[in-house]
Order: sequence, then structure tokens, then C-alpha cells
Amino acid sequence: MSIEVIIADDHLILREGLKALLAAESDIRVVGEADNGADAIDLVRTLRPRVLVVDITMEGMNGLEVTRRVSESALGVSVIVLSMHDDKHYVAEALRAGAKGFVLKSGACAELVGAIRAAAANRRYLSPSLYGVLIPLVESPAPPPLSRREQQVLVALAEGKCIKEIAFALNIGTKTVETYRHNLMKKLKLANLAELTKHAIRSGLVSLS
Repeated sequence: MSIEVIIADDHLILREGLKALLAAESDIRVVGEADNGADAIDLVRTLRPRVLVVDITMEGMNGLEVTRRVSESALGVSVIVLSMHDDKHYVAEALRAGAKGFVLKSGACAELVGAIRAAAANRRYLSPSLYGVLIPLVESPAPPPLSRREQQVLVALAEGKCIKEIAFALNIGTKTVETYRHNLMKKLKLANLAELTKHAIRSGLVSLS
């Protein structure tokens, strides 16, 4: 029985290349493709593939958020994240979001088939160059959960909005926003706005694009 796969990437050329690669494998069948996160999730719910291959840097809902939602959906779909980035923090967030695999785009042609077969068998797969960071990343503590309001303030700060803009958008006082900002830095153990922004990106709350 073939392993049914959906590919989600906002670059048509890459999708076509991956489909051509997988078409040569008798045990793998691409059943759908999407160029954004929302459509990817809709396809997963409709087609129920065994594996979703998703780009980490799609506009709008990025690959980390797609991974998190699909992994929490109880549909039994394994997710493989594709990325140009070999930063250990992106790997960590992908694994914590529920990804079964993390494949660098630079090695996708050589590695993706093996990653799909591993994910279909409920095994983890990382690009070989990332194996050295796997154990410490998995064992390191996850960041503390944020409330919905904390997430809203964090996203707004990461998007470059000023205190007054955030206060107006959320219908709260400027001092309240400042308090949220202070508490976020303390809760997440971050020193400045740049680190808050990086955390928002790595958590999938803000797009990398």
C-alpha cells in the first residue's frame, strides 16, 4: 500500500521537483499540494494522507504553526518540515510542534524519500548534519505556555508595532501593554525586543518571510 503524501510549499518549482522525485518511488504517492498553510491543513483534513511535507517559511500561517495544528488534530498524519535553515532553534521548535522529520532543502533530493518512509513508520528523521543537536534539543525544557493575550502582545511587538498601536488594537491601556512586555521578557527569560521577536518567529507565531 502506497504512502500517501501532501506537499505544502509556496514555491511552485520546488513542489514540482519534489513531486517528480517522489513519482519515481513505487511505495509513495503524492495525493495533494498546497502553496500556503491554511490550504495545507484543509487538504490534510479532506485527504487524510499518511505524511505531510511542509515548508517552514510559507507566508501567513508558516510551517511551524501548520505542524502544530496537524500534530494536535489526532488525524494520524506525520509531518516532515523542510527548511533552508539549520539553526538548532528552528529544529527544536519543529520537534516540539510535533514534527517527525526535519530535512534541509539543500539535501532534500537525497533525503526526503527516507524521511517519508521513516515518518510513515512513526520514526523520527533528521538531516544527518543535524543529528548532533537532536538529543540536547529534545531534552531541553520547553518554554512556558503563554496566555492568548500574551501571544497577541508578543506577535504585535514582533511585527514592529509601537505600544500605542498595540493598546489601540487590543483596546487596553498603554501601561498594560508595557506590563505585558515586561512580563513576557521575564517569563521567557529574554533581554530585549530583538530576542522577543526571534522567539515569536521560532515559535511559529510570526512568519519568517
